[in-house]
Amino acid sequence: MKRLFSLIITIILIISSVISVYAQDNATVTADRYAEAVDMYLPEINVYVSGVSNDSVSVKASLDGENLKYNGATAYNPDSTSTCIYILADISGSVSAATYDAIKNCTKAFIKDLGSAQSVKYYTFSQDVEQILDGTESYDEAAAKIDKTSTTGNGYTALYDALYLIHEEAVKDKDFYDRQFLILFTDGVDEDNKAKRTFDETRNLLKSHELPVYSMCLDYADSNAKDKLGEISRISGGTNYIFNVSQINPVFNELVSKAFSCMMLSFEKSNNKAGDKDKNLSISIDDVVLPVVTVYESAVRIKDDTTNPTFTVEYLAEEKCIEIVYSENVLGADKTDSYVITDEDGKAVSVESVSYDDARCTARLYFTGRFYTDIYTFNLSGITDDSAAANKPSELTIKIEAQNTALKILDHWWILLIPFFIIIIILLVLIAVKRKRKVTTVKELFEVENENNYEVRHHIVNGVKGREIYLEIMTNNVRSEIKTRIVSSLIFGRSDTCEICIDDVKLSRQHFAFETQGNGELTVTDLGSTNGTYLNGNRITGTMMLRNGDIIAAGLTKIKVGF
Repeated sequence: MKRLFSLIITIILIISSVISVYAQDNATVTADRYAEAVDMYLPEINVYVSGVSNDSVSVKASLDGENLKYNGATAYNPDSTSTCIYILADISGSVSAATYDAIKNCTKAFIKDLGSAQSVKYYTFSQDVEQILDGTESYDEAAAKIDKTSTTGNGYTALYDALYLIHEEAVKDKDFYDRQFLILFTDGVDEDNKAKRTFDETRNLLKSHELPVYSMCLDYADSNAKDKLGEISRISGGTNYIFNVSQINPVFNELVSKAFSCMMLSFEKSNNKAGDKDKNLSISIDDVVLPVVTVYESAVRIKDDTTNPTFTVEYLAEEKCIEIVYSENVLGADKTDSYVITDEDGKAVSVESVSYDDARCTARLYFTGRFYTDIYTFNLSGITDDSAAANKPSELTIKIEAQNTALKILDHWWILLIPFFIIIIILLVLIAVKRKRKVTTVKELFEVENENNYEVRHHIVNGVKGREIYLEIMTNNVRSEIKTRIVSSLIFGRSDTCEICIDDVKLSRQHFAFETQGNGELTVTDLGSTNGTYLNGNRITGTMMLRNGDIIAAGLTKIKVGF
């Protein structure tokens, strides 16, 4: 009886061991396979996956329950796949000079071995972010620029702000590269600092898998910093490595091997229509389920369909608007600049606002004035743009009930006041000219200098010298430095009437302004620009204080402020 009992116990132990080993092996396989990056170009969906070979038997995927068609897998080839690798290096006071030298040497060796299809953009950060390489440099140029960088010896680690900025740059670069990922060197993050971004904001930004983060965290970082950095890396589609200076090269080589050893799985959606919400992308390979990826479908690019959507147009006299009913949702139908309307004389009719109902696929266009002619050409060719190419409905000529001439004049009674306004303007001009002639303390109302093809105008108020500032301006891939002074305000824009005129098609004529306050501090204010003004990556909604080293972004231009 004892022998039988011992035999049963032995068999149970053996079975338990086998199950345990199998579970461990299975868990290891699952952990080794994960979706790194998702590139949606509807109806195509391409996913870079780690730990997958092209001989996989069964590959399945679904997007919020909708099964996707699997088109096959392709191994990542760094020599033929256009790739941008963003490298972000921590130079805050907690990183020693010896550690940063090791990071620089490791990075230079990595750049030296890259192929022609790969570009590296190198950034350093502490409490501010500075771009060192833009991806166009030769190896010798890149090595020289990296060698000039060093740790700050002070400053906090604004990691979340830096990740936000790099992600913003990567989104702008998306159409130029087939693949993008970030390599991060840091010792963690200072939670108690003046950074503008939080952990939760950064985590939500990176969960779309647009920019996988492969992080290398120094081993002396505290456990909380390591845990949060690891979570950010994993949620983005990358992974986190712990290292010290003595082992930086083997750990970095393992990271690179992990990033380069992946497959691109190609799937296809049944249509190219995007929704306006987060969706879950689920993938299983050989019955192994990968971690679910959350993607924001409406933010992706759309391929042209074979047919154009149909639509009807009607003028609603009581609501004083034009209503367009589409046969399906059309990307960009809620934008005012998507519509071009002209009268029978070819004069454009300005669209003031658009309301769009997703459920009814209906847009209503509201205007600044009324219609007074019979025939209007209604053109929807602007419904698409470079970033999101949807279907293009054709133009349509419509008739709108005209108002009679008497009503037109009555509706525009203010026209009778035009002569009065003209007289007032002439009087104001004469007064201004007379005042100009009375200025005796200065020779001109402003001085003009030409520096690096920028026209710089310095306003002079009663001969006051003002406060000197230094500007590093980067636009159209040209960097220029300007030393100027500000007395009361300094206006930036595309118009030559601005104090600083910049040739940037995406700038408004008067885009934003620097102003001095009574306490001597400087502020920046957006002047109602079309494309907005950003201070250190944040869109300005009012007036914000300027600090030394702040970066202003507007249109295609970036300006670093020093004073």
